[in-house]
Amino acid sequence: MKLIGTFAVMPLQDLLEWVMAARKAGRLVVERNHANRTLYIRESTVIACSSDDPSLLLGQFLLSQGRISEDELREAMQSQEESGRSLGEILVEKGALRPDQLEMAISEKAAETVYGLFDWPDAAFEFTPDVPPSRWAIPTELPVQEVLLEGIRRTDETARIRSVFSSQGMVFERTERPPDAAMVASPMARRIYRLIDGQRTLAQILLNSHAPEYLASAFLLRLIECGLIRLKEIHEVQGENAPAEGSIERAESCWRTGSTSQPYGFWKRSHSRIPPSRPSRE
Repeated sequence: MKLIGTFAVMPLQDLLEWVMAARKAGRLVVERNHANRTLYIRESTVIACSSDDPSLLLGQFLLSQGRISEDELREAMQSQEESGRSLGEILVEKGALRPDQLEMAISEKAAETVYGLFDWPDAAFEFTPDVPPSRWAIPTELPVQEVLLEGIRRTDETARIRSVFSSQGMVFERTERPPDAAMVASPMARRIYRLIDGQRTLAQILLNSHAPEYLASAFLLRLIECGLIRLKEIHEVQGENAPAEGSIERAESCWRTGSTSQPYGFWKRSHSRIPPSRPSRE
């Protein structure tokens, strides 16, 4: 018998604990905003997964990690359309990736497919027992207990991110302090840092990073906490209420005096449509 519901009613953590305690095997399909992620579970282990979430498509994921260029992706997708072969196979054949780099990227993509479900507290789900993995699913081996522990950590971190990034219209600029080499060692980090130009909004940075939102947001938060970027201004975003008089100035004052724990309490209180940070188990 299928189990159908939403994470608002039965949070993912509770669902996985039920699957593990009852030693259920089957397919978990999660849907949010027309994007789907699917996990296949057996013996308290996620054995395979798949996703049609745009940020987790292999080409976009490789692009966000800086492992391929936009031109390489464009050429490989054209070859894929003509030949019907897998994108990864084509990229290796063209020399854009080594086989071991492709294998590592696929493993990281699978992990993000699973852990990223904790970023979807309002998603709908359907668990169907005894369904084997599809031929398109990526094999993996993630114990459900390990997923739960990472999920708790990630949910707490997401709440911290939301307490800072409370408007998609926030615009940041770089400070005079340059980042050290370790901070921008990865291609994704360098791409995001370059996108911070004092003009792009938070929404535009996240979109152009080609990275999963959680990973990009977590890196931006690190830049803030290290004093490498600061708030410049806040643009009004369609769908968000106009801020109360003086709220932007007070919020900017918090940022510029070094306060990042509650810099947007003023802004959030004036935006009734922005939900408060959710508790860690939601």
